Amino acid sequence: MKKTLLFFSVCLLLVACINKEPELAAEIIITDLTEEQFDTVEGAGDATKDDFKKLAFNFTMKNSKNIEREITMFQDWKGVLKEHYWAGSGSVRDNLIEDTVEYHTEIIVYAKGLSETDIKELFGDAHIHVEWKQNDETYSENIFLKDMITYQ
Repeated sequence: MKKTLLFFSVCLLLVACINKEPELAAEIIITDLTEEQFDTVEGAGDATKDDFKKLAFNFTMKNSKNIEREITMFQDWKGVLKEHYWAGSGSVRDNLIEDTVEYHTEIIVYAKGLSETDIKELFGDAHIHVEWKQNDETYSENIFLKDMITYQ
């Protein structure tokens, strides 16, 4: 009886691992600039440190080996932020061995006169589209940028 129960438990665990959905984590954190960060802002003219914000975007997807994934990553930061985009840079780490992909972007935003709501509204319907295939089934998810914004 114990062997049967053990066998059943192991089978259940294996099925759970095989059918594991990918782990998605996405965030946009907006913070005030530090003095040190403001000192690196070029062309600020008469603007003050308080006129700018730092936007940090992070996206991670971890999946099991039996999942094929496709990510349509949002790239149009300048288009969405328009005249509020001041400077920025980003990086991507796609590790196929670990089945993990990570995106990171940091942007200096000219936010003078913008409320937190105004900044969220700039993103409109901008989103990340994630699609994955598992066990001959296709799944997808849209992650809207304005929904992941937090302020610190």
